[in-house]
Amino acid sequence: MFFENPIIVMDSETGGLSPKPEIRLLGDKFEKGSTVEALIIEVPSPILQISAVKLNQITLEEESYFDTLVGPNKDESIEDYMAKCHPRALEVNKLDERVDDIAAAPCLSKALSNFLNWLPKPWDYWIGGQNVQFDLNFFNAKLEEIQRDERFYGHPLELLAFTKLYFSLPDTPIVANHKLETIAAALGVQTEGAHDALIDCRMTAEVMKIIFKRFSLK
Repeated sequence: MFFENPIIVMDSETGGLSPKPEIRLLGDKFEKGSTVEALIIEVPSPILQISAVKLNQITLEEESYFDTLVGPNKDESIEDYMAKCHPRALEVNKLDERVDDIAAAPCLSKALSNFLNWLPKPWDYWIGGQNVQFDLNFFNAKLEEIQRDERFYGHPLELLAFTKLYFSLPDTPIVANHKLETIAAALGVQTEGAHDALIDCRMTAEVMKIIFKRFSLK
């Protein structure tokens, strides 16, 4: 079985887990049309890197890729921008070592516009990735934030679902968990540089090729 359209494996690195602000309403009585006071408990986490690879629908080989860091808006300092990020998130993806690169990167609006321009026409591709719904939720929230009409819909090819099925087979190795690095290592896929969005996209693509071949999905 061949895919009818290319697969776009997407990934992002973010400064936290909240694509939208966490708000607590003040008071306990609310009337329609009345003014409501609210307190922002947590500011939205920024997207710091957007990456994707386009895979041929027949061979699943990479045909092109997209990769960009995402920097602050012109009226925002890099210090204020990075302050929105959770220290642990920066440590995991090592973006705390790339602050100068982030400062020079295109702002969110420009980065997302470039990404949308790189993608094939809507509905002319499959979306795939590891825990990719997390990334899509972030993309959709940020598209709303910059007042773009585009959204990512549909049911993506979620690698996590395929790996759980694959590693339940009796002739596959036992894995401690279904994290991308763990399953990639179990399948002999290179994991060096993990947690960089582009490297993770390519790692995901290699794992997909192995699993889809086993399930005769290519």
